[in-house]
Amino acid sequence: MMDHNTIEAIVTLGTAGLFVTIGKILLANDEKLDWSVVIGKVILGTALAISAAAILALLPTINTLALVGISCAISLLGLTWFEELAKKYAEKFIEKK
Repeated sequence: MMDHNTIEAIVTLGTAGLFVTIGKILLANDEKLDWSVVIGKVILGTALAISAAAILALLPTINTLALVGISCAISLLGLTWFEELAKKYAEKFIEKK
């Protein structure tokens, strides 16, 4: 079972990732968005932020604020990286057909 602190950390990181991702989506004015794209980005951004909890395995005494900051950075940068990777492979896949 997970203890209360672990669950609290996961919820905090997930919430931070959620808000960072929504903010990034709202700032992307040139991109056509539909609900499936928005929901997909929010899920990915939240999952990437929660993945920052792996830092706790290396630095168990890290300050909570530092962990949330790292989580937000991973969410924002990771989402951009995954989008570019997906576009790259989608273009290659479309060119083959």
